[in-house]
Amino acid sequence: MARNDSIEMDFSNAPYYHGEITRFKAKDILTGKANGSFLLRKSLNKPNAFALSVAHEGNVLNYSIQLSPDANLYRIDQGAGFKTPVELCEHYSQDKGGLRVKLMYPIGLIRTSSIAHSVRSLTLSNPDSSYESNEWFHGNITREEDAYRLSCDYRRLRRDGIFLVREKENNFFALSLVHCAKVHRYKICFDTTARVYKIVGKQKCFDSLASLVDFYRQYRPDGLLCALEVACTRNSNRPACPFPNQPKVKTNIVAALAKRLEKIMPKNSLEVSWDDSKEENQQSSPRPKSQDMDMSKQNVLSRFNRKSMPRDSIGFQSPYRNLANSEQGEIVAPDLYITNDKVTVGREIGRGHFGSVNLGECEIHGQFTPCAVKSMSGNDVQANKNELLREVSIMQKLDHPYIVRVLAVCDSSRCGNELKIVLELAPLGDLKSFLKRHIRTSLPEEQLLTFVIQVCDGMAYLSSQNVVHRDLAARNVLMVSEHFVKISDFGMSRILHDSENYYKAAKPGAWPVRWYAPESLLYYKFTTKGDVWSFGVTLWEVFSYGNKPYQNMKGQEILNMLEAGHRLECPCGCSPGAYTLMLQCWAHEGDQRPTFTELLPQLQHLLNK
Repeated sequence: MARNDSIEMDFSNAPYYHGEITRFKAKDILTGKANGSFLLRKSLNKPNAFALSVAHEGNVLNYSIQLSPDANLYRIDQGAGFKTPVELCEHYSQDKGGLRVKLMYPIGLIRTSSIAHSVRSLTLSNPDSSYESNEWFHGNITREEDAYRLSCDYRRLRRDGIFLVREKENNFFALSLVHCAKVHRYKICFDTTARVYKIVGKQKCFDSLASLVDFYRQYRPDGLLCALEVACTRNSNRPACPFPNQPKVKTNIVAALAKRLEKIMPKNSLEVSWDDSKEENQQSSPRPKSQDMDMSKQNVLSRFNRKSMPRDSIGFQSPYRNLANSEQGEIVAPDLYITNDKVTVGREIGRGHFGSVNLGECEIHGQFTPCAVKSMSGNDVQANKNELLREVSIMQKLDHPYIVRVLAVCDSSRCGNELKIVLELAPLGDLKSFLKRHIRTSLPEEQLLTFVIQVCDGMAYLSSQNVVHRDLAARNVLMVSEHFVKISDFGMSRILHDSENYYKAAKPGAWPVRWYAPESLLYYKFTTKGDVWSFGVTLWEVFSYGNKPYQNMKGQEILNMLEAGHRLECPCGCSPGAYTLMLQCWAHEGDQRPTFTELLPQLQHLLNK
């Protein structure tokens, strides 16, 4: 204890000692100073420890000074030991030793001391040392933490203008601002020559970071989407950011991938269409058998059969109710095929890869029922017939409330040079478009959770049927009503046989890169756990009201982002629980992701809360 008291007395004669200040404040004090400018401060993290901050080539270096318990001496790393930190500073003012620059200019009051004969003491004031105490300054946090904190405050306040400032490297800061349920970011730079702050691309300068923030809080600024109105709370009772430490992909793996693809893809892009017609289902390893898997499969299947089909959704009266109660007892014609005169085609309601989708009516068992008609004609029939019929062959095996069912087929060989696929009708269109139409009004979270629970339920059924969807996204979820959705578009789907646990494509196809798991991008490998990754991205789409994942990023940039262990940011206003589930879906290794049957009760719990 006496030792600590004597050290404190020594500091009274050391003007460059600044006491308990943060490394951010030390950086602000030294930024713009000459090489070798330095200060000494008390460590905030370790007892009986100090830190030496030194200006060097526009940056601020920080060295930890710790007391070695064996020799009772202060030292930097394995350097020479000294009785006090002041003696250590005096030593490195004579010889830089292991430091990158010799201590030249102590930042503090002018004084006469044992160090004065070898350095030029300067009196330099700190122009802006107060911003760290402001609620809006959040220090050196990550971009993911930034988005998460703003999301939590937006969820609570539901207003524009929520903002925070965080520190970046090399004299830059980030101003993050919520506008229209999105986080927008502006880069703030500190000019070390003029010693002013300004937003990059703007002309107006400020002598302090606090002055910049105060200005944009008072005025509707030119160039910013809205004024800074509410500071994001720095210290709150929000749950900790759930962002996990995702492992980085080995650089050589991603480099090998880029080298492998560079001959078949444009520079800086994976957004190309490859020929998917020659994909081959290669030999795969045996599917593991387990009691848990068999039980989960049985639980999913036991809830659904042909008789339960009309009860598609609570409060929804299925137009196919009478068909299921007919004498034939089936929703489709006996052999699935019907003649052209049984189908009436109306206006176009969409267009897909193989042709148009029209509103229509289909006569089955003597009754005309609303339907959607996917049509191809002319040369398209011969070119794509096999692919489309393969999609039908998968869909006709599926019978689930949250999956679009195939009702009938008009084959070109039976009814002219035309091919029509008759499907259940989802009159409100795709989920992504529905969400984007409601971005301003913000649907209740209960409704969003209802959508994703239904999608998860349908995907659990697909998994139980050994079907890998491979194209799950909000655009491929169709709206039957405002509270009832169905999974559609099985053009890329594959059925895994009992001896297989994954499908492997021979080469890339027209793939939705933004929704694909790393193993699919790297190794062309597709499993139910890959669908879980896609479900996580779909979940992100729903809670961001139809935003495009990885906005403004090319395919290679997405790969680099995933390689670095980063993931999509928390959508603004999204619940911490929902974002936690997204991150679980985006675990790098497939076996670390939850199954759809495991996700279902977690989503239901969020809805019940």
